[in-house]
Amino acid sequence: MNNWLNDINDSFYESLKEFIEENKEKIDSEDISSEIEEFVEKSTSAASEVLQKELNKNAHNMLREHRYEEEGFKSRLHMRWYPAFDLLRSLIVLSEEAGRDFNPRESEGLSDDEKNIAEALTRIHIRAVRCAREIFCLLRGGFSDGAFARWRTLHELAISALFIKKHGGELAQKYMDYSTIETYYEIKKYREHNEKLGYEEIEDNTIAEIEQKKQDLEEKYGQNFSRINGWAAETLNQDSVKIVDLEKDVELDHLRPFYNLACQNVHASPKRLFFNIGIYGNKNQQMLLSGPSNYGLALPGQNTGISLAQVSTTLMAVHPTPARIIITGAINQFMQEVSEKFVQIQQQIEEEEQRG
Repeated sequence: MNNWLNDINDSFYESLKEFIEENKEKIDSEDISSEIEEFVEKSTSAASEVLQKELNKNAHNMLREHRYEEEGFKSRLHMRWYPAFDLLRSLIVLSEEAGRDFNPRESEGLSDDEKNIAEALTRIHIRAVRCAREIFCLLRGGFSDGAFARWRTLHELAISALFIKKHGGELAQKYMDYSTIETYYEIKKYREHNEKLGYEEIEDNTIAEIEQKKQDLEEKYGQNFSRINGWAAETLNQDSVKIVDLEKDVELDHLRPFYNLACQNVHASPKRLFFNIGIYGNKNQQMLLSGPSNYGLALPGQNTGISLAQVSTTLMAVHPTPARIIITGAINQFMQEVSEKFVQIQQQIEEEEQRG
């Protein structure tokens, strides 16, 4: 690819040199600047077409080489990290199987409040397992920053699960009802931009229906219900609720430094232009990483194990049975082993780097 770019550059500058040589008598005229602009525009357009055709022609060989490099990297990465990967995958499978056994609609002996909690936590748990599987794919690919960004979502799910379990069935119902408020704001934003996007208008009766549902929920729960995280406003006795407020309430605020760091991978933070957890010892911030790395997987790996375990064990605690108590113990044991193994492997890499 770089050779092609060099060839294109050389070809362009050679053509420009020839053009100027052929038109040197006009150099001092007022028309030469517009002619040069026209030449550059035509030349770059033609060169783009040549490059695109060349890429299509050589795409198979080029992509085959890249696939060979990627597979080689993934093989080496797996050999290094497979003990941690296997433990995390086992935790994900165990959590998924435990969740499948928990059907709130079929749970006997649950009160209405407990059924609300069970349904909300079941839905949160399903999403948490899916999120953990996404993180696992990123870890196996060597994308530590991407995995850490997805952990942020998993952490928020753990916060929500613990908050709902702590505060009861009415709150669980509010949490699920709040999806209507989010739909309302999505439709509102869609209507602002659908014409520019070339998308169809939403029918008036659909808009009227969602507006009525929003109004009904505000009458039921209060005006603050329509604000961000309004489902938790009354419980915390706050007009405005942030994720950090929920985090403190369930005593997960000790993970706030990790959460803030993960946020930088979600947003276009300038900090991430100079810092990447996949680079070891980049003190002068001169190293740049555009692809995967075999380093930096410990933080997202261990945090994923912790947050998934928190969601899973919270679900098991809604209606504990001897089997679920045993499963809870196994989940916590796997979580501990996941954390230790990810850290251990990363420390081995650091020791090797220090030895040179």
